[in-house]
This record gives sequence, C-alpha cells and structure tokens, in this order.
Amino acid sequence: LYFAATRQRAKDLMWYPLKALLQKLGFESGKDVTFNETELRCTIHRTGSMYMLAGLQDIADADKWRGQTFYEVQFDECGAIKPELLEYTVYQVIGPRVVKLGLGGTPGLRRRGMFYDVTRPGSEKHRPFRERKKAEYATFDGYSSHDWTLEDVIALPNAKNLYPELVRL
Repeated sequence: LYFAATRQRAKDLMWYPLKALLQKLGFESGKDVTFNETELRCTIHRTGSMYMLAGLQDIADADKWRGQTFYEVQFDECGAIKPELLEYTVYQVIGPRVVKLGLGGTPGLRRRGMFYDVTRPGSEKHRPFRERKKAEYATFDGYSSHDWTLEDVIALPNAKNLYPELVRL
C-alpha cells in the first residue's frame, strides 16, 4: 500500500512510473500484470502480489484501510500529510497489521509530529541507518533513516542521463 497526501498525488508520483518500470522489465499488461485504473491497484499475476495507491487527506481516507493486513506500507512526502493524520494512520490504523513500514519525503513547514521526530538527528526515535552497528543502538527499537545529498545523487553512475535536472542544479 502506497500513500501520498492526495489520491492524485499518489497517481502522479507512483502510478505512471510503476507502469513504465514494469513495461521496461518486460511485464505484459493483461498477461503478466493487471492495472486497475479505477482502484489504482496493480496485480502481478505470477505471485498474486498487489500494489495499491491511495490518498491520505483525512481520517476517512485512513479508516478505509483499517483491519487489513499488509506486508509493506509506504508513506510518501510525509511532510505534506497533516502530522496528526500521519500518526493516527500509522499507530491506530496500519501499524498493528503491517510487517514493513516506510516513511519518506522532504520536511514540511511544520517542524513537529511523528515524521519530524523519526527523521530528526538527536531524536530518541531516530537513528541514521549508517550508524546501526554502533553499540548505543544494540537494543534500538525505533526508526532508521536514509538520506542523500544532491552531491550523493549526482555522484551515482550514469546520473547525468538518469537525473539531468539534478545534475544541472
């Protein structure tokens, strides 16, 4: 399950790139994969795996997913989701029935709430992934963060072709 701040934003950020990626990987629509445009649901026929996209604007959007079990749930651009709504969705709706949880995005205007706390260096709920083997994190039970600078991205192989606008910056 993939959340963005609105259904349209989820579609813009993930639906079209997902379809392009699967096509590039040789998945044939109708044979290997089915795209349900109305539900924004992608089903891989060989495994039965589903990837669903949703918006998260209010409690009603969150509660649509209550009681379901998910292997993985991704929240994208968390800085654009109301902090109280994100926390409610993670802890009250999704958290009790999910194996993997991912929070991503850039900081929002509000420097508060769950996303801020789990990504802020120095927070008790945060640890940089690259520091996970340090002794002080031996019993850590919080969130690990991954971050990249612009320099990190443009240093990637083939960055000039993959990310021309970032390289130009």
